[in-house]
Order: sequence, then structure tokens, then C-alpha cells
Amino acid sequence: MFVRRTVARVVIVLACLLGAVVSAAHAQPAGGTPPPPHAKAPRDTTVFLPPWMHPWVEIGGGWLASPKYMRSFYESGQGFSAGLSARVKPRLDLRLSGDYQMLVSHHTGRTVIDWGYLDQQGQEVVDTLTYDFDSNASMMQLRGETGVGVGHGLWFTGGLGAGYMHGGFQDESNIPGSGFKTAVPAAMRNGWGWSWTAAARWDLDLDPMVPLGLELRTTSLKRGPTFVHWYAVRLSYRIPDVARKAGRRP
Repeated sequence: MFVRRTVARVVIVLACLLGAVVSAAHAQPAGGTPPPPHAKAPRDTTVFLPPWMHPWVEIGGGWLASPKYMRSFYESGQGFSAGLSARVKPRLDLRLSGDYQMLVSHHTGRTVIDWGYLDQQGQEVVDTLTYDFDSNASMMQLRGETGVGVGHGLWFTGGLGAGYMHGGFQDESNIPGSGFKTAVPAAMRNGWGWSWTAAARWDLDLDPMVPLGLELRTTSLKRGPTFVHWYAVRLSYRIPDVARKAGRRP
């Protein structure tokens, strides 16, 4: 049920974002007068990045894949990413980005109730209450990547980085007064680790002002003696240099 709700929310957000971008890209100023055919466009001082560098953003969803014993503790959630892309050659791309992946963690709590009196055998009368609840987990990452284009808008990228995992179970290793203690595995504890990532992206040429891409990414973050591995499906939008493109038109 949660996965269906997550997918529905992501689809709605992506549809709204795409609609707004397309509308803005095709909007024309009212009452504007086109410049003379041979007039030199004034120098644009609002462009801070060189023409071969572009900011980009991504939005989508992700889910935890391994270690296997962790999968029952987590459900999929939304993911976001943003960064800079430097197209040093037509088929060579360098990227620096930050990534944030949310997950829903499932918990089981146990509380011991001491009723304060003894039974007929002289034993304390106690009951154990077990309950389930959900909370939030997340993984943040800063990474550098190199991408290679193989044609027809298809890119393969890979890189290294460092990240932080908030596993959602750190505070349950010892709950005072609950009578419940558990040894949380190192992979589920909060902490930093280095990571590697790889992705395949298909750039869609729907419109020159709407450069979109569909990406499938796999990422692993080292936690303790093992790696926490997850997948993500994202829709990316490479922000075009609107002012520079407009200035180059005749």
C-alpha cells in the first residue's frame, strides 16, 4: 500500500513539474518587438556558468536491495538529487552532485508492565506488550561521477563519494524502562561511510528548452563490515541557459 502511495505521489509531482517547465519554455512575452536582423545582442551579465556547464535536478523514488536481512525493515521512499554537469567533450561528462534518499523503517517495540502484586506462587505479575510502528530513515550522499555517451541519448555514469545513513534504529539499542534490549547491526546504525554509484540515463529530446532524462541508479554505502545497497529511478531535468540561448537567436 505504501509503495503504491509513494509511486502515485511521485507521478503527480513529476507531471506538475513537467507541465510547468513546458509552459515556461514556450511562453512568449506580450507586446515584445523583435530586434533588427543584424542587431548585436547585448552582453548578458546574468549568466554565471560557462556554456559547457549546466545545473540539473532529479526527483523519483528508491528502495533498499541488500543486505537481505534489512529489506523487511524498510519500504521505498522518495529521492532527490541536484548538481553540476560539465560537458568537456560531446560524449564525456563530469558531474558533482548531492543525493538524498528517504525510506520508511518498520519497528517492533516491547514494553513490560509490572502490575505491582504477586500471584499465588509468589511470583510478580507482569505482562508484555508488543507493538509495531513506523518511522523515517534516510541516506545522504555527496559524489563525483564520470559519464560516457554511447549514442542515441544513452549515457553510462559511475563514481565515488561519501555519505551518511540515518538508519532509524539507533535509539532502540537500549530503551530505558521497556525491558527490551537489542543489538542493532552495524549496517542499520547511524553513521558515515564511503560509497560507489553507477547509473544508466536516457536523455529525451522532447524540446530544446525541456532537456529531460530517465535514470536508473544503483548505489552502495559502506556501513560497518558490509555495504547497504539501494536502487533509484529518477526523472532528471538539465536546466538550460535560457538567456544565452535567446541571445544566440537571430
